[in-house]
Amino acid sequence: MLRRRLFLGILVLITLLAFYSGFNSSSVNWDIKEQQESVIRIELKREELVNREALEFDSSQIAALSLNNPMGDVEIIGEDRDNICIDYKIVISYSDLEAAEKYLDQMDFRSEIVNRQLLIENKHPSITPSGVMAARVHYLIKVPKEIDLVLNTSFGRMIVQDINGDLTVTLRYGKEDSKFANLTGKNLLNLQYSTAEINNVDGKLNVNFAYSSLTVSNVTDRIVMNGTYSDLSLANINSTVELQAKYGNIALTNLTDSLKGELAYTGFTGSNLLGPIDLQATFSPINLTNIANSTQIKGSNSPINIKLDPELGYQVNLDLKRAKLNSNLELVASELNNVHNRYFGSYGDGQFPLEIESDNGHLLLYF
Repeated sequence: MLRRRLFLGILVLITLLAFYSGFNSSSVNWDIKEQQESVIRIELKREELVNREALEFDSSQIAALSLNNPMGDVEIIGEDRDNICIDYKIVISYSDLEAAEKYLDQMDFRSEIVNRQLLIENKHPSITPSGVMAARVHYLIKVPKEIDLVLNTSFGRMIVQDINGDLTVTLRYGKEDSKFANLTGKNLLNLQYSTAEINNVDGKLNVNFAYSSLTVSNVTDRIVMNGTYSDLSLANINSTVELQAKYGNIALTNLTDSLKGELAYTGFTGSNLLGPIDLQATFSPINLTNIANSTQIKGSNSPINIKLDPELGYQVNLDLKRAKLNSNLELVASELNNVHNRYFGSYGDGQFPLEIESDNGHLLLYF
């Protein structure tokens, strides 16, 4: 009996050793396989096929340029010149050179003049083959300053500067260094998923933007901004400003003309605002300092914080519903109850009317 038990014990031990050896061997093989896959991934690193081309057109019969670029950078510079020079670079990222060369041959580049408009377009093959990661076309274009521009690109940087003609832009997934500067015509910018700087604009500026971050400065004509899920910074504006914004943040400093805005779920901060202010806010906190003109605010579920200039005069009228007032001004209450409170007061010469209606949004008003 003892020998039988000893024999069975030895068999169990041998079985366990064999199982462990097989498991460990499997683990080693798995590690080797992973290392091999890692080596393969390194060997398939991206290479680039680059092709450069240049075009030149007499601009005497061209009033506008239209460019459609599915993917890549666009840089346009206005100069005192009588021709249009277009340099473009095709960059194809690949792991298979033969596939990249074939893809390049299938790309379609067109340029034609129709009704005094120069049309520039590139089209990519409808199917991207295995071995081609991406294909981009980067343009550098020098044009007469007076030309009108219609530009469309994605997944790239766009720079437009020194243009006196009208500008229409569609930019998607624009890089952080996108820039529009020194513009004097009518400007319509449609920006999505982009980061851009707009400055030195002496013409009308209309911007539609979504999921973007914009910086705007030194504008002297009318501004119309319509944004969603975006951040906007405006500074040194010498023109009227019209804002419509949802789900974002807006900062405005140094405005010499009027401001009109409709805000929803958007934080607004303004300072040194010298023109009339008309704001409607829903779930949008408002912070204002150094306002020096008539101000009208209608807020719903929007806390309002206003710091007044003690050297200026204000005529204050407050209409608060389900909202608390915190103020160091000596205000007279014309109606007080648990729901609806009205206050008024005059300071200095009472030059600037300040009218605030707030429903369920607390008000902080102080010098």
